[in-house]
Amino acid sequence: AAALEVFNLLGTSNEVEEDVTTGPSFRTKSALQPPRAFLLELRADYAPALDALETLQAEAGEYGSLREVLRRKIELATDPAAKKQLLFREAKLAEEELKNKAAAVEVYEAILEMGPDREATSALERLYAEAGRFGDLAAILERRLDDRTGNAVDLNYRLGQIAAENTGDADRAVAHYRAVLAVDARHEGTIAALERMLADPERRVLVAEILEPIYLGRMDWPRVVAALEARIEAESEPAGRKQLMLRLGTLYEE
Repeated sequence: AAALEVFNLLGTSNEVEEDVTTGPSFRTKSALQPPRAFLLELRADYAPALDALETLQAEAGEYGSLREVLRRKIELATDPAAKKQLLFREAKLAEEELKNKAAAVEVYEAILEMGPDREATSALERLYAEAGRFGDLAAILERRLDDRTGNAVDLNYRLGQIAAENTGDADRAVAHYRAVLAVDARHEGTIAALERMLADPERRVLVAEILEPIYLGRMDWPRVVAALEARIEAESEPAGRKQLMLRLGTLYEE
């Protein structure tokens, strides 16, 4: 049996019992101590021994050592699918048992280096957000937009929120919100976010221009008037100002 092979290879004196029905069993968990320290050095490429040691360490709850074994198996893996499976196991071990989210992030990033993967992407989105790594979160969402692996409306809205609330890039936020409304003119979250940006003097006119046709489509006349007034206030060209005032006058007449 593989577990017995671990002990036979290393010449350990720990007592091992073999039952014909249940296989090898060890008298105490302390029996794991001697071989664990030497296995990776003596027979680091022996798959059955690594499998057996992985099982023993998982049962003993020795997660740090278990991760070392997984790392060695990842190094030895030649099949990409098998390597990816091992990486997922390492990432979950790092996050759930070792409580090391930074290590989990590194492993998920290694998975994405092998190619697109929805599960790894979702995990990174969550971990980046929890860690406040909004630049990295935005980058991965942008990649999903480019790869068309998600809902464009949802992705642009999330990117707009990150830019407006976390990274302080108001121009990028407006661009993403505009992209949302180009597809879904009734997206309430985006409309509300742009309305909050009307208080920004530097972007008030641009935001009013984006919102005006939305308000027209909803026949929300008070807001149409407010949008036009914001544009008139900022318009420096006499001809442009006159045109906007004529439109405003028409609305009041109606």
